[in-house]
Amino acid sequence: MTGEETTISFDYGRPAASSPGVTVRGRWESGRWVEIVSTDARDWPETTSLDSGSELAESPPVSGGGWRRDLPFRWEVGVYLALFVVALGMRMYDLGGRAVHHDESLHGYFSWLLFNGSGYSHDPLMHGPFLFHITAGSFFLFGDNEFSLRLAPALFGAVLILTPLLLRKRLGNVSALLITGMLTFSPSLLYFSRFARNDIFVAVWTVVLVAMVWRYMDDRRPRYIYFTAALVALGFATKETQYIVVALVAIPLFVMARSDVLGWVWGRRKISEWNPAGGMLVVIVTLTLPMIGAVSGLLQGTLGLTLANDDVTTGLPLGVADGTGEIVAVVITTFLIVFAAVIGLMWDRRVWLIGFAIAASIFVVLFSSVFTNWGGLASGLWQGLGYWVAQQDVARGGQPDYYYVMLTSVYEFLPATIGLIGAVYYAFKGDAFTRFLAYWPLATFAAYSAAGEKMPWLEVQVVLPFIFLAGKALGDLLSTLHWRPSLARGGYYVFVGVPIAVIVLWRLIFLDDDQPGLGGLEVAARAVVLFGVLALLAVGLFWLTRCIGS
Repeated sequence: MTGEETTISFDYGRPAASSPGVTVRGRWESGRWVEIVSTDARDWPETTSLDSGSELAESPPVSGGGWRRDLPFRWEVGVYLALFVVALGMRMYDLGGRAVHHDESLHGYFSWLLFNGSGYSHDPLMHGPFLFHITAGSFFLFGDNEFSLRLAPALFGAVLILTPLLLRKRLGNVSALLITGMLTFSPSLLYFSRFARNDIFVAVWTVVLVAMVWRYMDDRRPRYIYFTAALVALGFATKETQYIVVALVAIPLFVMARSDVLGWVWGRRKISEWNPAGGMLVVIVTLTLPMIGAVSGLLQGTLGLTLANDDVTTGLPLGVADGTGEIVAVVITTFLIVFAAVIGLMWDRRVWLIGFAIAASIFVVLFSSVFTNWGGLASGLWQGLGYWVAQQDVARGGQPDYYYVMLTSVYEFLPATIGLIGAVYYAFKGDAFTRFLAYWPLATFAAYSAAGEKMPWLEVQVVLPFIFLAGKALGDLLSTLHWRPSLARGGYYVFVGVPIAVIVLWRLIFLDDDQPGLGGLEVAARAVVLFGVLALLAVGLFWLTRCIGS
C-alpha cells in the first residue's frame, strides 16, 4: 500500500461514494464488499467542482440517520432478479397477439426481405439499419411472425431495467432499486418495449452511454472509452435521434472541461493534458463529426446548392446532395474526418485509434448490410442527417409544442412530478452527478419539443431521464430523512396530505368543467381550492426539505 491506506469491509452491499480526495478501490469477497481507501495525495482528483470546469466529486455519503441504505447482498440480488422476471413477463406475454401497427409493418416487411436474401438498403425514412438486421435475425431463429417481429424490442426493454446497476455507485443502492422499479412499470416504456420500433434500443444505448461517461470519469480506464465508441456507432446505426443524445451528453462534458478546452484554444494547454471529462468529450465529438456534414443543408438556399434535397418533385431521394452539392458534400465529409482524426490523435493516439476502429467497424458492417451494399456508407454519413434536415420544417405529425407536456402528464405523472421537485433541489444542493441528472430530463424535454417531428414513441426518450432523476431524488429522501423524529413531529400529516393534494391538483387542472367532482367547481371556487392545494404542497415540501439531513 502507498500513502495512508485502510482496508474496510461491508457485510451489506457496496457503501456510499467516498469523500473528495480519497481514492477507493474494492472488490467482492465471499459476499462482502472489501475496499482499500487511500488518502495518498497522488491519487486525489484534480478538481471537484462543476463551477471550476473540471471533473466533479462523487455524490456525498448518505446520512446515517435515514432509512437503511444497504439490503443484505442476497436480498438485493433477489429483488433485482424478481423485477427482471416481472419485466420480462410483462413484455413477453401475448407479444404477438396485437395487430401490427403501420410502422411495424414497414419494419417487418423490409426485415423479411433481408431475411429472405433480397438484401437491405439503408433508407433514413425508417431510420438506421440495426432494427432490420436484428429483426431479420429474429425471423431466422424463430420464424417470420408477429412474436419474432417484436421479440428484440421486448428483450431490450427487459434489459433496460437493469441498466441502473451500471450507475449504482453514483446512484446509491436505494435509488438504483427505485429506478429499476420505475423502469419496470413505466407505461410508456412497457408499451414501446412491445412495439417493433427503434426507440427502446436507443433508450438502452443512451443509459449505457451515460454510465460509461461517468465511470470513465471515476477511474479513467480505457475500456470505457471503447464501450463509448461502440455505443456512439450503435446509436447512429439505430436512429437519428443519436444526434440529440450526443449533444445532450457533450454539453455537460464541455462545461466540466471548459477550462481545458479554452486553455487549448489559447495555446496554454495540450489536448493530451485534458481532464477525464475533456477526454470523453474528445471521443464523443470526434466520432460524431464525420456524421454532421449534412447540417450544411440548412444553408443550401443561400449557397445555391443542393446539399440536402427537400424537393420530392425532383425524383431524388430526400436528404441527398446533388450536382455541385455532391462534390461539396464529399469535401466537407473528408475535412471532418481528417479534423476529427487529428484531434483524436493529439489526445491519445492508441486509445483513440482503438475506439475509432471499433466505431468504424460497427458502422461499416451495419450500413453496408454486412458488405453487400456499399452505398449505405454514403447514405449513413450524409443522407441520414440530411433527410431530417429536409424534414424539420415539415413537422410530421402536426403536434403542438406542448405535446410532450400532455403525454408525460397523462402517462408518466409520477416520475415527472418527483423529478421536477428533485431538479429544483439538486440545482441548489446537488453535486456534479445529481446536477447532471437534473439537467438531463429538462434538456431532453426541450430538445424533443423543439424538433419538428413529435411522435408518441419519442416519449420513451423524454421519460427515461425523468425516471432516473425521480428515482435518485426519492432514494435520497428515503435514505436521509430521519423518520422517527419526523413522524413524532407530525410528519404523517404531510405524508398523507401531500399525495391527496397532488391528486386534487391533477383533477383541478385536467378535468373538464362538465365532468363531476372538483372539475365542475365554479371558477372562483376552483381558484380558492387551487391556491389552498398549492399552499399545502408548498408547506409539505418545505417541511420535507427542512427534515432532509437535519
